Amino acid sequence: DDFKKRISAHVPVAVKGSIINYNDNLEVNISSINIVDFKIYERYGYNQDSLIKSADDNMKKLYNQLDKYLNDLNSDYKRIIKKIIKNNYKKFTSYPSINKPYMLRGGLLKQIVTLLNLHEKIYKQYNNINNDTVKAGIILKNIGCLYYFNDDFQFSVSKKNKKVGCKLHGVNLINDYALSYSSFSHDIKTQLQNIILSENSENDVNINYINSIYAFDLNVK
Repeated sequence: DDFKKRISAHVPVAVKGSIINYNDNLEVNISSINIVDFKIYERYGYNQDSLIKSADDNMKKLYNQLDKYLNDLNSDYKRIIKKIIKNNYKKFTSYPSINKPYMLRGGLLKQIVTLLNLHEKIYKQYNNINNDTVKAGIILKNIGCLYYFNDDFQFSVSKKNKKVGCKLHGVNLINDYALSYSSFSHDIKTQLQNIILSENSENDVNINYINSIYAFDLNVK
């Protein structure tokens, strides 16, 4: 009971104890638990970043790769995506994706660039897809992650955000940024929102292509 009073959700703690053998299993016999004081525990090698798994990739390098893809986009797609990224740069380069293999620090950016690289290798085989739409869709498919996760060290999710869901956050984000451009195409806004929401479509080959490339990557991870 005394230890419970010292522990709060989403706050790292330092545990002191000794290893004992109990019923042929190794356990920690805890003598003390305290909320981490960074100034004190850094002396002993504590590093908050080590608590959350991170993408091994260089985020700056990944971002530069993404920027090259962005510069080739149609102007309507380019300006809304660049504005979203610019206004959320820190989150965009550090937040995880909603998809399990990329649920790590920097996972959202890593997933997007991985899929864009894959798309770049195969899209010329398919004459009926729109390259601009697909690239924009790959980038924005999970963009709701920027507001779904909390900005804490473990990217927790609040009860409110669980109810709203990552997809709806993405749809709202597209709507908010599209409204900032009076001349932004309503058709493109609707198209991007459908890409975020749809799992498949009988009438839109671009949505099916995007979902298929996401599914393929997730299934081989």
